[in-house]
Amino acid sequence: MNLEISILTPYWSLKNIKTSEIILPTTTGKIGILKNHSSMLSTLDVGVISIKNNNNWEYIIIFGGAAIIENNNIRLVVIGAEKATDIDSTTIEASFLKAKTIAESAITKQEKIEADLKFKREKARLDGYNLVKR
Repeated sequence: MNLEISILTPYWSLKNIKTSEIILPTTTGKIGILKNHSSMLSTLDVGVISIKNNNNWEYIIIFGGAAIIENNNIRLVVIGAEKATDIDSTTIEASFLKAKTIAESAITKQEKIEADLKFKREKARLDGYNLVKR
């Protein structure tokens, strides 16, 4: 375990997570971070963070934010986050399909923006749930 991660949201925080690898959903695509990665600042997209613990992966869904990578420390400041293991298996598919239907039927520009963001969040939640389930 060579990397130390902290995740800060408006509602909760995880600190001092030790890992050997993390994969982040940035606005330009996914990026993998290993020990001694160069320093960088990146915007985070809605998506799934993958954190490797020993030979197991842990998944956290985020709703956008920023990542600061420096000296094997990764600090994530995110709009919202949810552990994939906390997703309700009985409602996730229905929530995803509802968000998809609303996004497809949005008419005004404002409705489309809001519906697309909701759909993107529900897709990330479904993706995280499916990663845990497999």
